[in-house]
This record gives sequence, structure tokens and C-alpha cells, in this order.
Amino acid sequence: MKRHLVLFLFFLGLSACSSFGSLVLKDQDRSLRVLRKVIVTTIPKGVRKVSRNGRTFFSHYFLPTDPRFRHLKRKKIRFMTRITILGDMRPYDIEVLTRRYKVQTDKYGSVIEAQDLGLAPQVNKKIFKSLKKRLIYGRDTMNIIDDFKVF
Repeated sequence: MKRHLVLFLFFLGLSACSSFGSLVLKDQDRSLRVLRKVIVTTIPKGVRKVSRNGRTFFSHYFLPTDPRFRHLKRKKIRFMTRITILGDMRPYDIEVLTRRYKVQTDKYGSVIEAQDLGLAPQVNKKIFKSLKKRLIYGRDTMNIIDDFKVF
């Protein structure tokens, strides 16, 4: 009994860690195509990697000190954002999570070692607001007929 309780708490902790500290946009009633397009235009420094199912987007490493989110290879502190589309059908939820890393690089800018410093709530909030703003603006300018597929 005690062993089952420990295993249950362990798996509960693992599942909670994945979304702890993230911001979630609830009930986005848009097509996946439109959501992906908005995420790609919002994510700092462009998309570095997309998951196999096309619902998780990872940014390049960036610095939030510049309004354009500068990308500098030799900086010691870097940030990375992950945006995930949650749900299997409409309405979707969108999760935004930004983490801070401390890296050691060689003289060519290649990463030797990276240490996770945890969440970056201020940067996360800034990206979250930008995504929310683009979704609201996109809703006003979207042609409703273009959202539907004929077949």
C-alpha cells in the first residue's frame, strides 16, 4: 500500500512538472492551421523545432533585452520558449512556457554545457500577451470562408 502511494505521488509530480508555471490561453476556437500560423509568427527568433504531431513549437535561444529578441550565440544566459497546442478538437488550449538557461560555450560559439535555471515568468508573460494580441487581431481580420475546407 505504501509503495503504491509513493508511486502515485511520483507520477503525479511528474505530470504536474510539465505544466507548472506555464500560461494557458483557454478555448481558442480556431483551426489548427490558423493557430500554427499565429504561433510561428509570435515565437521569438523563429521556430527551431516542431514536434512530430505539429503541436509543440520550440524557439531558438534568445535574449529578451531587445524588443526584437536578439539571438546572440556567445551570451551566457539564454531563454527558450515552448508553445503547445492542447486538445484533440476545437476549442483548443495554447500553453506558453519560457525557461532560462546558463550556457558555457567554446570560442566558436558551440554549447559545451547548458544548465537550466528555471522559469522566466516576466518573459513568459510578454510572449503570452503578444500571442493573445495576435490571436485577437487575427480574428478581426480573418475571412470566415477561408477557414473552412470544402472536402
